[in-house]
Amino acid sequence: MTTPIGRLFASLHRRRMFQVGILYLGGAWALLEATDFFVQNYELTHKLLDVVILLLVLGFPAVLVITWYHGEHGRQQVVRSELAILTTLFVLAGIGTYRISVGEETGSGGRFGGPIAATVDLGPGSVAILPFTNGTGIDSLDWLGPGVSDILTSNLAQLTGANVVSSQRLFDLLRQEGREETDRIPDQFALDIAARSGARLLARGSVLGRLGDLTLDAQLIELEDGTLVGTARARGDDVFALADTVGQLLAEQVGRRGRRPPERPPLATSPDRSPLALGDLRTYREYLSELRDRWKRLDPTDVEGRLELVELYGLMPGREEEQRALLEETLALRPDAMAAYELLAALAIREGAEREADSLIARYEALAGSSLPAALAGGRLLERAGRYDEARERYRAAAAGPTALTALALITRSYLRQNRPAAARQELGAYVAAAEPVIRSQARLLLGDTFVWEGSFAASLDSYEAALDSADGPVPPEQQALVAGAVSDVQELLTSPRPALLNTSVWRLLEVGRGQKALDLIDASEIVHLSELPRLPPARHHALLYARGRAMELLDRNGEALELYGEIIEHWGDGVLEVPMMADLDQRVTALRGLPAP
Repeated sequence: MTTPIGRLFASLHRRRMFQVGILYLGGAWALLEATDFFVQNYELTHKLLDVVILLLVLGFPAVLVITWYHGEHGRQQVVRSELAILTTLFVLAGIGTYRISVGEETGSGGRFGGPIAATVDLGPGSVAILPFTNGTGIDSLDWLGPGVSDILTSNLAQLTGANVVSSQRLFDLLRQEGREETDRIPDQFALDIAARSGARLLARGSVLGRLGDLTLDAQLIELEDGTLVGTARARGDDVFALADTVGQLLAEQVGRRGRRPPERPPLATSPDRSPLALGDLRTYREYLSELRDRWKRLDPTDVEGRLELVELYGLMPGREEEQRALLEETLALRPDAMAAYELLAALAIREGAEREADSLIARYEALAGSSLPAALAGGRLLERAGRYDEARERYRAAAAGPTALTALALITRSYLRQNRPAAARQELGAYVAAAEPVIRSQARLLLGDTFVWEGSFAASLDSYEAALDSADGPVPPEQQALVAGAVSDVQELLTSPRPALLNTSVWRLLEVGRGQKALDLIDASEIVHLSELPRLPPARHHALLYARGRAMELLDRNGEALELYGEIIEHWGDGVLEVPMMADLDQRVTALRGLPAP
């Protein structure tokens, strides 16, 4: 090659410039990827990545210069020009490294903006749900992380009515911070992104296990101080049902954070109750930090941990044996643990073991004594056993002082369970003229419930409106929220063919013919929304009756479906015609009556 360009290429080839350049670029790319991995996953400062990029950029000409002067075979001397270039690059690297190390961090998780800060405050109860981590170890299940968070975002918004940050908003924030891959997000980065969205709470978690046996584990974090304020866990083989169960558990906790009601006496005064049951949120925060370890390995003497696990298992259908074993262990450790007797009695009642239940109730009441909260708890056990008159005697004894609101709700609940709304109205009439405005409001709210129970929806709305009347005294905000929720339930029932009273996944499962999965989710919904609350929301109760009937049809349990539909018709009569969700009820009943019983 006689041309200047030809001679240049020959010289570059002789000095192995191309080989060295390609090897350097490959090594630089690998080093950059490794550095980015450690920065993203181990919460290292992004200054480290910036320094590595600077050194790699300046290192490329340095390597080429060294190769040019020393790439040929044989020994070459260091010349002045080479030394000058390398010295200049070395000085630039030192200055650049110093400037980066003393400069301000460009965002907790990103390189493109200033420090992450919320541009708007979405208010109490607002929540951001970040993509869950795929902990199954199966790459083909990577879709589970963002998929679960999308389902929870939708479900939580419907269940709580709270401000839930949209998935797109969170994705945009992640992308701004250079985090388009969401499979593993460091803890501090997750807190910063959620705070920037304007939420007060962060929900995140992981999917564990394998196909056919998945566990969904979620945590609720207060962004103001980073404390853990709630957890939810569900196990099964259907990710949609798991997400719905976890969503319901989180919804209740998010709702409590949004409403912030004043603490009321619990239904039992036993010191053996866990902080969750006592409603002591400050103690509960500290308790939850240890709960995950207790799930994995219970201490042999941990009574509180066992009781907490029993309550969690109570939200998961089919875990009765685990509950019973834990409760028996608890009583072996502490024979006077009232909560264990209460929960064992509830299990016996559920299984139809009346003698065992009576013995356990008697033992519980002997330990509980005569306190008002203990009377409420004892009454609930008697109500579960179908001994309504005895239950109401205990409720009436507690219908004064700080337990009055709960007692009134339980009195009404017991009458509705017997399908006696008129009797409930008669007893509530004495409280409508009470001196305290909050008692009057509660009585009118419960009167509205009795009207919903018998399908008199217009009368129920009038009663709810009266419950909000503050002309003769102020109605506390938490009571107003309770009444507003009752009004919303009735309005949803009367206007929507798919009211938010039922989780959307219940509908999906029913529509695709998965009766057993739908039934499991309905059972969990009933525990969360009905069984554990003193007030029985009639709209939700009847919506669940209808959904349960649909599930029974899919399982070919037509006789049970007819009983459930018949109960709705018995309560509501012509009022069923006002409910779009149940527009097909008459046709379903007619079709089922023409089928042979299974």
